[in-house]
Amino acid sequence: MRQHQRERSEAEADHDRRQDEGLRNRIGVGLLERCCTYWHHRRPSAGEAARSEDEEIRPAGEQTKADNELGEATPREPGSEEYLDSEKYEQRTWDLSGGARLRGLIQRVNGARRDHPALQSNERLIFHDVDNPNLLAWSKNSEDQRDILLMVVNFDYHAVHSATIEIDLGALGLADNEPYEAVDLLDDQTYVWLGPRQWVELDPAVRSAHVLWLRRLP
Repeated sequence: MRQHQRERSEAEADHDRRQDEGLRNRIGVGLLERCCTYWHHRRPSAGEAARSEDEEIRPAGEQTKADNELGEATPREPGSEEYLDSEKYEQRTWDLSGGARLRGLIQRVNGARRDHPALQSNERLIFHDVDNPNLLAWSKNSEDQRDILLMVVNFDYHAVHSATIEIDLGALGLADNEPYEAVDLLDDQTYVWLGPRQWVELDPAVRSAHVLWLRRLP
C-alpha cells in the first residue's frame, strides 16, 4: 500500500513537472507567434529588421525558421497568422541569400543565446510588472544568478510606446540600493540603473525589443 502511494506521488509529481515545462514552452511559442505577426502585414525595411530580436523568445533549443529570416509577408488570407504556402503543408526550398539584411541581427541574437546560460534553459522565467499593456517584460537567470537577462517587447507594431518596469531585483539576486549595468546585447548600448523602477521606450520603426544583460558593478 505504501509502495503504491509512493509510486502514485512520484507519478503525480512527474506529471506536474511535465505540465509546468509544457506551459513554459507554450508561453515562449505563443509570444514568438505574436511578435512575428507583424511580418504577415508588411515586408520589413532594413530599419524594421529588429523584429528578429524576438527570436530570443523561442523556447531553448528551437531554431530560427527560414521564413522569418527572409521576411515572408504574405498571409494565407487577410488577418491570418498563417503564411501563404507554409512549410506546414509543403516542402519548400529557400534562397537564403535574400536574408542578408537580417543576418547581422540574427547573429547577435544567436550569439546571445550561445554565450548566456540563462537563455539556454526554460527554467527561472519571471514576468515583471509594466505600466503599459502594449509592453511585456520578463527575465531569465542562471541557477547561480550570475547570468541575468531582461527582455522587453513592444507588441504594437505601429506605434512608439514607453513604460516603467518594476523589476523584481530580489528574485534576480540584485540589491535595490546598488547600481547595476544593463547592456543591450543587440547594439551594445549600456545603461547604469539603480533600483527596481526603470523606464524604457521602444519604437517599432527602429526596434521592437531589448535584450538586456544585467550585470553587477565591480
